[in-house]
Amino acid sequence: MRLLKADGTRQKPKVLAAGVGPACASGYGTVWRHVLAGLSRYGWSVPLFDMTSQADMRHVLRLNDIDYDIIPGGREKGRYSLQDYHAAALAFDINVLLYDIWGFNPATWQQLPGWVPYVPVDAPLGEFAAEIYRVQLRSARHIVAMSEFGAAELRRANVQRPITVIPHGVETNVFAPLEDEEKSSARLEFGLPAGAFIVGFVGRNVGDRKQIPRLIEIFLDWIEGENIRNAWLYLHTDPALVPGGGVGIPMLTAGAGGRVVTPDPGQRALSEPDMARLLGCFDVYATCSAAEGCGLPILEAQSCAVPCIVPRNSAQPEWLPTDAGFVIECSDDYVPLTTGLHCRWGLADRKEFRNALGTYYNDESLKKVHGEKARRRMVEGFYWSNIVKEKWIPLLESL
Repeated sequence: MRLLKADGTRQKPKVLAAGVGPACASGYGTVWRHVLAGLSRYGWSVPLFDMTSQADMRHVLRLNDIDYDIIPGGREKGRYSLQDYHAAALAFDINVLLYDIWGFNPATWQQLPGWVPYVPVDAPLGEFAAEIYRVQLRSARHIVAMSEFGAAELRRANVQRPITVIPHGVETNVFAPLEDEEKSSARLEFGLPAGAFIVGFVGRNVGDRKQIPRLIEIFLDWIEGENIRNAWLYLHTDPALVPGGGVGIPMLTAGAGGRVVTPDPGQRALSEPDMARLLGCFDVYATCSAAEGCGLPILEAQSCAVPCIVPRNSAQPEWLPTDAGFVIECSDDYVPLTTGLHCRWGLADRKEFRNALGTYYNDESLKKVHGEKARRRMVEGFYWSNIVKEKWIPLLESL
């Protein structure tokens, strides 16, 4: 699509973003908040079709000194209307949609000019899932993958569309290391012991993809096997069962002696500065997630100079070099029946994971070196503004 002015020079295409709104406390909301803010700073005016907004009309939402042009799409009890989306999208040259693709009828997208799905791929695609991706994405003008892993899986699934990889970023000026005094104060705020060794995790308690029970079991096995009395596990998630899946964490940790901590049920979502303070409380960020395609907490923890432990599955090794953290081999894998997609998930080796926790617990200098390297990598390569300038703008200009 080459848009020319009367004098023959290129003009910017009209772009519409779509997905959950920038005020939404989710990974997708965070992504659009920063991508749209970055585009605005570089002179691009990109409205958002907010699938969750129940407002009556188009409006401006101001967040952190940035104005977001919102086209409400969730007026029917918070559910978006495909008809409303089409009515809005037809006025634009490019339509970038960040959303899960499972429920969409691919025939509906063929009417849209410049449809660019921003696609999450969490796990290796089995034959059934690969067929879904092929069918759903066949009318895309271009595809944006969130990781090299995701792009490779789409190509392996024989998705016959151009693909560009654009990773997520992090606000490195917000997600920054805490000084010792700040760290002690932040731990007090979150109910964590000032002088303890804190292992932390951030993620939604939905389904079994996050493998929260495995993380709890590994942590408890480690502190009991090594007789460690000053280590705690903080799980920033909803501790109770939630609609759509999840695990009852209080039941899993009933005999843990208070060594596994969660927020109070129903606690408000944290702002980015508050989330940065929470991550800064941790000595180590750890996840046993069986499949990840987004990974914002891993990036944000590293930006706070907190070393990470992640499994070697899905996109997670891309976000954590082995000289700045521990990437744990997967000793088991399985095909979960809960998703119905026949995607194979990898499970972190328990012994290797416990050893990584023990290494950081016993080697303060290595923990510091890994944290500093992780922080430097985030500042140099994952700052949101640079991601927008070096990845998003060239792509939009090329379409």
